[in-house]
Amino acid sequence: PIAGGMVLSLLVSTWLWQLGRSWIRQWNANKWKVQSRGNNTTLTPFLLGILFFLLSNAAVIALLRPRFGFFVMVVSNYKLYPALYLMVIYGAFLGGVSAQWRPTVQKIGLGMSVAIWLLSMVHYGPMMVERRKDFYVNAFNQQYNGFGLGHEPNSEAAKYVTNLMQELEAANIYTYPYAYQPYIDQIKSVDSTAKCPLEVTVQLQSSQNRMLVTAPHLPTRGLNDGVLFFLRSSQKLYVFRMQQKIYGGRNVLKRYENSVEVTLPLATFLPSVYQMGFMVIEGSQTKVCIYKSINIKPNS
Repeated sequence: PIAGGMVLSLLVSTWLWQLGRSWIRQWNANKWKVQSRGNNTTLTPFLLGILFFLLSNAAVIALLRPRFGFFVMVVSNYKLYPALYLMVIYGAFLGGVSAQWRPTVQKIGLGMSVAIWLLSMVHYGPMMVERRKDFYVNAFNQQYNGFGLGHEPNSEAAKYVTNLMQELEAANIYTYPYAYQPYIDQIKSVDSTAKCPLEVTVQLQSSQNRMLVTAPHLPTRGLNDGVLFFLRSSQKLYVFRMQQKIYGGRNVLKRYENSVEVTLPLATFLPSVYQMGFMVIEGSQTKVCIYKSINIKPNS
């Protein structure tokens, strides 16, 4: 994206340079009139207005957002700007070519648009599948544990959202999804003596008041495939989806490691004695196991 933006900026600079020279010649000739190479007097000012609006927004983002990290510049929220930027450049180029070549350019542009759309589906399709899994698990925690929509558990915001969701349910405005209900039922009914086939590592990080859970496992990419981590007591059930661990080595082509992990603040859970367990989902096959018991105390 960065290299492509530089190339597009060079094209925009060339277009603006030619447009500026044309305006200067018209000014010297006392014939001030906005005019493009293709004599399209309506398109050029419109594209210029959009271009300067985009550059103004990009300047604000470039000044304020990098303090969070450079990755913020290319997150999905801001991808609207480069997409519209590309459209402005395409419109300027289309308005500048002769009528003879314009149909050919339009066909090439249409082909590139379809190619970009297909590549986007290939790139974002797996991410959409993974986010779907997160949303289903979060919906369960929101429905039964009062968190899951991004707020801090057991906070005033959590109480407000819980009451709001209950009102929406009572009014038949919203219904929680039940796609993961079969998995939840298996977790509830699994015998406490079920042995765990995973080589699990659980670290209680007292200084940060959180729990880090890891397991050497390579998830498959099915619609619901993955590893669920849960804490179960006689009164409560917490379920979380374990994320595949980002690769930390030197091979830039390797994105993930053969490992899954989840980090959970201990303040998330109400004090109790819980059975800690895992569910591995691979297609139609599921494996549920109990790892060990853990006692979460108040203010632990």
